[in-house]
Parts: sequence; structure tokens; C-alpha cells
Amino acid sequence: MNIGIIGLGNMGRALYDLFLEEGHELFVGCPHEKDIATFQTRDNADVVDHSDILFIATKPYKVEEVMEEISPKVEGQIIVSMAAGVSLKRLQKMAPTEKIIRILPNTPIAVGRGVIAYTPGYDMSEEEKASFEDLLKGAGEIIEVDEKDLDIVTALTGATPAFVAMAIEGFVDGACACGMKRELAYAMAAKAVAGTCDLMTEKGLHPGQLKDGVTSPAGATIEGVMVLESMAMRYAFAQSIIKTVEKGKNL
Repeated sequence: MNIGIIGLGNMGRALYDLFLEEGHELFVGCPHEKDIATFQTRDNADVVDHSDILFIATKPYKVEEVMEEISPKVEGQIIVSMAAGVSLKRLQKMAPTEKIIRILPNTPIAVGRGVIAYTPGYDMSEEEKASFEDLLKGAGEIIEVDEKDLDIVTALTGATPAFVAMAIEGFVDGACACGMKRELAYAMAAKAVAGTCDLMTEKGLHPGQLKDGVTSPAGATIEGVMVLESMAMRYAFAQSIIKTVEKGKNL
């Protein structure tokens, strides 16, 4: 498939690498030279000429400018917007095509363990949906959601890698304070977090079950749990999502 990508930041580059590995023809529009082996240009309209599907991977505030630039060249291509906070209604006003899809990926797509939520802006057939999901399946889980939930997805899957990374930093600081080398602590903490998530999803366990499974009466783990409870850890995480959603709605 001929795939255009406008914008080559973290998300755009992750999709570029995925599509390149899968053998697609790629055409990239980017204002700066990037270390890529395929067609690239500073003129985004040139990308449209070569593409069957076009991914807009710019910052939200740049979307309208990009749409104005490419509109004269759009002739039936599917446009996929990755911009948080830019609604389908706004996109449909900007673009000269009804074939618009919103997606919200997260950074783990770079290792094939990500989540991509998508909302079609037109009446996609089941065959079209299956084809679109197949195109992106190498990135991880592909899930169709109602647009009203996309702002929540921005926080729940898009921002949580940052929050989890902060938690891992804290765990490692504690291990380091107790005498463990930082490099070893990072490796072990990351594996422990990843394994816990796999255990939860693969066994269908509630997070409370995972916690209870390792908190023996009067044991060491319950001591740490009580410290986190005293600091309102769960409330802090909940607020991090709520505030991220609120900000996302106003981008």
C-alpha cells in the first residue's frame, strides 16, 4: 500500500518504522530532514499525490495548516488524524473528503505493544474496518471506540506511559537508596511492572487480586502498601487522569 505520513515525531516515526518493516511504500512530509531511506519532502502536497491513505501526525495546532496545504490534492484518499483534541467535526470542516478517521496511539506501538483507539468519521464497512485494523495490527491492540471516549483514551493510554515511568523511577530510587545498582534496579522494576500487567490481562484478574496475592499478614509488602495508602496514591493517579482529560479537551 502507498502510505503518506505528514509529521515525523515520536508517533509518526513509530508508524513509519512499522510500515517500512511490513513492506509498504512510504512517502513522508516533514519540515526537517530525517534519517529515513524513503521519499521525503517539505511540501506536504507532494505526499498526497503518492498516497492511498494519509496519516496526519503533526501537533494539534498544526492540523488546520496542513489540511489547507493538502486539500487541493486530496482525491478520495483516507485521511487519518492522530491529533488529540481535534474532533471529527472540526476535521470534516477542514478536509475535502468524508473519509476521515481519528486515531490515538501510544508510545509502546514502537515495540508492537501499544494501544491504538480509532473512531471512523464516515460509515466504514466491516470489510474496511478489518482492512484498517490489519494495517495497524503490528503496533499492538487496535480498538474502535466512540469519539466521546477519545479524550479519556488520550489520558488512559497516551499519558499513562509517563505516569508508569515516573512510578518506576520512584521504585528504583528506593532500591538505589537501599544499596542496589541503578541499572540493575531499572531492569528488574521494568520487568516486574510488565509481568504484572501481563498477568492481569492474561488471567483476567482484578488489580486488587494481584495486590492481595502478595500481601501476606504482617509481611513486608503490606508495609509498603500502607505507605502508599497514607499518601493517597490511588487518588493521585485518578487525578492525573482527570486533569489530563480536561486539558486534552481544550487543546
